[in-house]
Amino acid sequence: MTTTLFGRSQNNMTLREAIAACQSCFSDAVGLFYSPEACSLGKVAGTSVTDSGNVDRNLERMFEARIFNADYELRWLNERGGKGLAVLLSERAIAEYLAESIDELEAIATQHQTYLLWGEGLSANLQPGWSRLATSRLGKLDVPIGSVSQKGQRVKLTAIEYFQRLDELYGNVIIAEERLTGLQKVLG
Repeated sequence: MTTTLFGRSQNNMTLREAIAACQSCFSDAVGLFYSPEACSLGKVAGTSVTDSGNVDRNLERMFEARIFNADYELRWLNERGGKGLAVLLSERAIAEYLAESIDELEAIATQHQTYLLWGEGLSANLQPGWSRLATSRLGKLDVPIGSVSQKGQRVKLTAIEYFQRLDELYGNVIIAEERLTGLQKVLG
């Protein structure tokens, strides 16, 4: 059985405009944000993007973002002057979002994947639904997932990989795409 991954894109958008254009996809999502100062996580609900102090995030300094939940992923890359390319991916039909259609990807198989975030749980006085991970070599990272407050507790980033046949002759397969889907607590 194949899985279809739909895609839409739009150029020349700010990150805030991209989030607004796809806001109905993200009633509850996680954002992975890259700025010159740091890589950080935030909570995204509609057009609201907040940090672990429940403060609105300044999106002006971001050069890349990936916003995701179980059903959708929005990617944005600053190309020039705070504007760039936004891409929305989903296994659901998404024709009403963004300006241009991207060719559908027909995956011959999918595989769930995880990536362990650095750091272990650390007791911290954060907003409900947030935890702090820390390691002596790299510092701290606030993550939008609750109840990770003890040493040994970890968090993993979840994703789905989409496989496509590379050629018919030899049967080679490639990972044609990957879509981030969430965060999960790793029991420690």
